[in-house]
Amino acid sequence: MARRYSLFAATPLIVSAVMFFAVAANAFLGPMDLLAEQPQAKQNDQQSPNTEIAPGSESASAPAASSKANASEATPTDAASENSSAPQPTTEKQKSNEPPAEEPTPAQAFKSVLDELEKEILDLEQKTKYGMQPIELYATELTEEYNSIAALLADKRIENYPKLTATDQHSFDRLNRISMKLWYLEFIGSQLFNDTDSTRQISRRANGLIKDHSEAMRDPVLSKRFRDLSQRAMQLNHRRYLSRYRNVFHFMRQPSQEDNDDVPPAAEYSIESLRLPLSRLLRLTFDGETIALDRNHWETSFGGTTLKEIDESIMAELAARDIEFDSEDRTFDYQKRQLLSHPPQALLFLNFQHFATRDDRSPRLSSLMRTPLRSISFQSDQLNASFVDSPTEFQLFVRETNSGRKQILQFEYKEEGTLMIRIIGDRNFQLEQSADGRMRWIDIGDDTNVYEADSFAKLYAEHPDAVESRLLPYLDRFGILPPLTRFDSLVTSRVIEMLKIDLEKAQSDVRQLIEQMESGSFSQRQAAYRQLTHNIERYAIVLDQLPERQVSSPELATRLDEARKKYQSQYREVDGLILRSNWLTDRNYLGKLIEQVSDANKPFIRQQLDKLAP
Repeated sequence: MARRYSLFAATPLIVSAVMFFAVAANAFLGPMDLLAEQPQAKQNDQQSPNTEIAPGSESASAPAASSKANASEATPTDAASENSSAPQPTTEKQKSNEPPAEEPTPAQAFKSVLDELEKEILDLEQKTKYGMQPIELYATELTEEYNSIAALLADKRIENYPKLTATDQHSFDRLNRISMKLWYLEFIGSQLFNDTDSTRQISRRANGLIKDHSEAMRDPVLSKRFRDLSQRAMQLNHRRYLSRYRNVFHFMRQPSQEDNDDVPPAAEYSIESLRLPLSRLLRLTFDGETIALDRNHWETSFGGTTLKEIDESIMAELAARDIEFDSEDRTFDYQKRQLLSHPPQALLFLNFQHFATRDDRSPRLSSLMRTPLRSISFQSDQLNASFVDSPTEFQLFVRETNSGRKQILQFEYKEEGTLMIRIIGDRNFQLEQSADGRMRWIDIGDDTNVYEADSFAKLYAEHPDAVESRLLPYLDRFGILPPLTRFDSLVTSRVIEMLKIDLEKAQSDVRQLIEQMESGSFSQRQAAYRQLTHNIERYAIVLDQLPERQVSSPELATRLDEARKKYQSQYREVDGLILRSNWLTDRNYLGKLIEQVSDANKPFIRQQLDKLAP
């Protein structure tokens, strides 16, 4: 049976065959066409540039052909160079393959916002302190100088000022003057910044971040940082107000003075923790056989200058730096006049107030500065304190209000000689001195001790160990600097000097110098006065014991007064203590002293002990 083939059945095979031969022909003839186009391209290149090419003619494809020809003639190196230098257009496919730029996470975005917010807050905080950048730069210069001097005095303490060398005293004077200048620059700057809009605006911005970054708020670290910055932003306006209207006078805190190994650890804002500012106010000194408040001690904190002189110095320096500001501002002028009217003791109480209330947002303050009576008081969350001063009396009262012990310090002194120091804390302590000099010391702790004597000098002479080991250290713990003691360096060096002096010869020398100071020759009077003052340590005792006498001229009286003042400032307290305590003839004292002095000074003490031998 014959087979029949349908055309439709054969069609797929025919189509496949045709497509196969077409692909094969294209693969073979393609290169041939390219070779055929090269002569034509060369021919077109030889045509004149001005030859017109009719639209639609074969020459219309010449630019493309020429481009292909040039590409085929280029060397492989040139082609590679052109391919590498020529910008390659980015296709849509390539764009789709590139990873998209990563957007910050909510936490990263919130952190960036907080960084910017903190920068703005810090800038406003600085403005509330110094007002403008030029004043801040001047303060930075002074701070660097302050720190360099403080580093040199790292092992020294200002409460030991009378015992320091002249060089160290000069350094402390400079340190205190710089500290006063830094505070005064801060005082000026606080009057310049009065931008309430900026402080309120940044506070509102901080509050708005809660809504915009609610997701990032879940991060505990960022959330805490936000709360801290929000608190600082809210306090800016209050800080501006305090710096402008309650910028209390204070010294910078010297880092080396913040820790005292001799004092037990104290709770923050306890009386003991504030012993440094208290010690600028309270120091006891010998006055004959009694003790008294040392009013001269107040001057040592001010480096031989006054706040008025600091004001003049700062204003001159700001003018030299072309720093201008409105010094006629009514608030600034009022605050300035108030401060310049304060005596040293009032400024020192303000310094104590500053450190006692530095973290209290709203301490309650009051003051009455009417001559001759001056009083200042404050109440805070931690302490209550009051200060009363006049030419005849001085009172200081401090009470803790937020500690378990609630300690009390009460210090009262009157010029008639009465003294009362009461400390209520881990012990009940009271030291009383009556107008006639009689002394009573009560100390109630684990046991009760009561000491009485006709004077403090006699109390010290009768109970030296108890006074040195218990009474004076306890006073110092609460910021009451004690008077000189028998083994202080000033005392021991003076005892040695006295043992070296030939008293009879010293008396003869002083008589001769006084006669020369009454001479008709100015040069002779001047030379005699210079010799007297330059050897004041040798003639001090004789000069102090000179009876009052009629002098031949006001000049002699004036010069003797100047010599006595120099003696009183350097040696009177020490000499009086030594002579009244009879340490020059106390064999027990001299026997202990000989163990502490240098070998060069031991022979003078041995010689005195030999004289005192029975």
